[in-house]
Amino acid sequence: MGKLIRRVVAIMCIFMMVISSTAVVDAEETSAQNIGKVTVTNAKAGEVYKIFKILTLESYDKDKGIYSYKRNGDAWDRFIDTNGARKYIKTNNDGYVTFKDEQKNEIGARNFGLLAMEYAKNNNIKPTATATATDGTDAKVVFDHLPLGYYLVETSSGRACSINTTTPEVEIRDKHASPSVSKLIASGGTISNNKKRNSMNRGDNVFFETIINVKPYVTNYVLHDYMDSYLKYDSVLKDGIAYYSNEKSESLKRKSLKKGTDFVATTNTNDGCNFHLTFTDSFYEKYQAEIDSGDLTQIYIKYLAKVKDDAPIDTPIVNTSYLTYGDNSKTEESKTETFTYRIPVYKYTGYKKALAGAKFILSKNPTPTEENALKFIQSGSNYDYNKKGNVTLVSYSDGKININGLQADTYYLKEIEAPKGYNLIKTPIKIIVTSDVDGKGVVKVDDQVVNQVDVLNNTGSLLPSTGGMGTTLIYAIGSILVLSSGIILFLKRRKK
Repeated sequence: MGKLIRRVVAIMCIFMMVISSTAVVDAEETSAQNIGKVTVTNAKAGEVYKIFKILTLESYDKDKGIYSYKRNGDAWDRFIDTNGARKYIKTNNDGYVTFKDEQKNEIGARNFGLLAMEYAKNNNIKPTATATATDGTDAKVVFDHLPLGYYLVETSSGRACSINTTTPEVEIRDKHASPSVSKLIASGGTISNNKKRNSMNRGDNVFFETIINVKPYVTNYVLHDYMDSYLKYDSVLKDGIAYYSNEKSESLKRKSLKKGTDFVATTNTNDGCNFHLTFTDSFYEKYQAEIDSGDLTQIYIKYLAKVKDDAPIDTPIVNTSYLTYGDNSKTEESKTETFTYRIPVYKYTGYKKALAGAKFILSKNPTPTEENALKFIQSGSNYDYNKKGNVTLVSYSDGKININGLQADTYYLKEIEAPKGYNLIKTPIKIIVTSDVDGKGVVKVDDQVVNQVDVLNNTGSLLPSTGGMGTTLIYAIGSILVLSSGIILFLKRRKK
């Protein structure tokens, strides 16, 4: 009897162990099924991604395609009740949430996600989790151990990356298209073909143009611009221009953006920039839909600067733009270079001897006159271009005239007064100023590159004058001839 009891107890223990182990397995499987995972592929390396749980997934049957969503019981419940959210979703009497049939598509989900992202920002809703994309070409972000639900993934650039359901795992491909800027020279001086480099006269104005390449679902654009100390920032023009990519309608190709209404330019910056240009809430209300649809792709911002009178010669004067957007994302910088050049002149006489006191004028007109001549301010042998200066250039004691602060162009140097005793050069000297591959100035005379423009002056010689030794000699010779003739005549008569 005792043995029988022991056998029954043993069988019962084994049975209990089997039941217990089965329960543990079921519990683990159930727990695993309730844990979600979201993997973001094609992520932008180094960018921060946030994930928000908007709805709770109570249960689902993936094969039948049926899902049961309910509210979280947190701050997102208030979002579900907003008029904006009700455009996309509805709640039945039992509290379950479903998408409206007419919005049950990718566009509806995208717009709902953007609405949710804006709500989270305005109401300081903290993300369920945050992660930074790994470095490398295959950058990705993994959000693990998530309660099952309907999730919004947002990037630090301010883009709604995706909205999706954990069932229990889902993979999202980030179709990131980051904004960018391109800085160009709109007008002023002599401009290169790619509009990234120019040369200027000192004191003249240059118009810069920055193109902002906007991208869908990105907000919070701020244009930053900082200039070399030899550029003086003037102002952003009153109206920027927004160019549209829609070729079907002429009216959509460009629209003016109003300063003060659509954007604000601020010079009180704390990062060394000359100005920040920020787009207003009014701008996003009017244009965000066109940006998101891909109709509005570029915004052109033009502004004015002045090349200072002390700008260096053959040195790039740099202007830089970049864009910040989203939470803390930044584009690469885009730069332009501005140069100003010199024409060195050497006035000399025979054997390369320096000749002082020769006077010239410089003009862009092939027929130079004082009316069309350029003006300069003198300091020793240096003549700095300045519209308030004088037109006359005078060779210094070392024979030099250093003409500074000019843009690349064709010039004509004319001598208007030679030093006393020297011949005046009547034909103007044609001088061409260009730039090399590095942007530095190149001076040419007669299509030959020269280090300086050499100008030779020759002296004149003294010519005979009336009443001098030349007439006396003629009279003397004449008298000798007359006297000789008389003697010959006298001797002939005596012989006879």
